[in-house]
Amino acid sequence: MESSPAAPDEALRQLDELISSIDEPTFRRSSKLLPGGTIGSHVRHCIEFYQCLIDGVEDCRVDYDARRREPGMEASPLNAKRALRQVISNGRALLADKGANLALDVRESADDWRNSSLGRELGFVFSHTMHHLALIGVILREAGVDLPEGFGVAPSTQRFMQCQAAS
Repeated sequence: MESSPAAPDEALRQLDELISSIDEPTFRRSSKLLPGGTIGSHVRHCIEFYQCLIDGVEDCRVDYDARRREPGMEASPLNAKRALRQVISNGRALLADKGANLALDVRESADDWRNSSLGRELGFVFSHTMHHLALIGVILREAGVDLPEGFGVAPSTQRFMQCQAAS
């Protein structure tokens, strides 16, 4: 199932608001509940998946294992913000130019490629980002930070919860 263009935008919007709202010490804060994880490392990881997808569209081959892994992005909210803004700009231009139905080959394992589409991969990266936003939410709550309602919760889950509350 492919995601709507609004879904990836929601994940990117939440990442953007997060980066804009926290200071560098919080961005670099390690979690006791999620050892080895910092907010910055999760942000970097998400941005790099989007970068990898965007970069792979040129030759219609996406290999998420071959992402850039830029440690400077996880140490500085400013660096992460710059990279995220580039992803947003490049991603919108790419969708407008190529469209969601663009056929892609995506590396599934070391020597195994599968057929996909830009829309399908945007859905995957969106879901992956929402998962990491939920983990970031754990780290922020551990630090005593209040989060906006719906932070790190997929729109489909929010709709489900609204339906449950209404019945």
